[in-house]
Amino acid sequence: MLAAVTYQNGQTEILSRAKPDITPGFVAIRVAATGICGTDRHIVQGAYPAQFPRVLGHEVAGVVEMSESDAVTPGQAVVIDPNIACHVCDMCHRGEVHLCRHRRAIGIDMDGGFQEVVVVPEQQVYVLDSSIPLERGIFAEPLSCCLHGVDRLGLKAGSRVAIVGLGPIGMLLSSLLSAHGSNVIGVEQNMERSEIARHKGLNVCSPKDMEDQEANQFDAVVDAVGSAKVLEWALTKVRDGGSIMVFGVAHPQDIAHISPYTLYRKEITLVGAYTNPFTMSRAVDLINTNKIELVSMMTDKISLSEVPQALQRPPNGFKTFVVL
Repeated sequence: MLAAVTYQNGQTEILSRAKPDITPGFVAIRVAATGICGTDRHIVQGAYPAQFPRVLGHEVAGVVEMSESDAVTPGQAVVIDPNIACHVCDMCHRGEVHLCRHRRAIGIDMDGGFQEVVVVPEQQVYVLDSSIPLERGIFAEPLSCCLHGVDRLGLKAGSRVAIVGLGPIGMLLSSLLSAHGSNVIGVEQNMERSEIARHKGLNVCSPKDMEDQEANQFDAVVDAVGSAKVLEWALTKVRDGGSIMVFGVAHPQDIAHISPYTLYRKEITLVGAYTNPFTMSRAVDLINTNKIELVSMMTDKISLSEVPQALQRPPNGFKTFVVL
């Protein structure tokens, strides 16, 4: 089988490999599509830790090819939750499995979906309804992360929310928050993304336009980019008693300069949102029941042979995804 293998120097090559073995409790999935996430690009750039050499790709949809599990059978359409907890450490015992001391992730610590067949533990597999095009399944993992972010914010209906960055994550967050009754405005400088977001009915403005907006007006500001500058800017836009959520993945060396006094005096809640604890089933249900629009974000379809180049360049449009 073919696989895109990434090395520690950031280079990726297409290799022919033997199919991985399958053991009891594991499932072999014939990959249909895998999304390219910002995390994949961060790994290639050396800005996110991984074990090498590695087949990246953690947003995976496919069809069960072989199963040593009673959970699924060959021929079923499935998606995977890449985040594997140990269930024995103190964080897991607290129910905070996403902060597991021994967490492993498919596509980061184990080989992922940029290959023709991937083998994963049975508990990481979720069934996709047969009526749903397999390619839409690539959104299950990012959607589950966004659901966790919405849970973390805990906003009331009618809340005013600014989402900075309208990539796939920003758009998923805007859809979920709007469905919860929030009044969302997106902040985006990319014209193509802005136009697609407006076509979906989202109120969008540029960062420059936002400078003309009244300060301290939002109940919550969400950084869906991963930038110290966005965090600093958010403090000027969130209302007293409001919340700022850091959702985008910043470079580990990126440092924000913020005033502790401002956090204290304005009583601002600063929230992080990391991965997807107990939200994967909800995400798959939203996809299976067509309760969230995904097709407009699937703008850049590539083949496995194009993965090495795609990992080195900024994303085109919204979602780059690999069809195998």
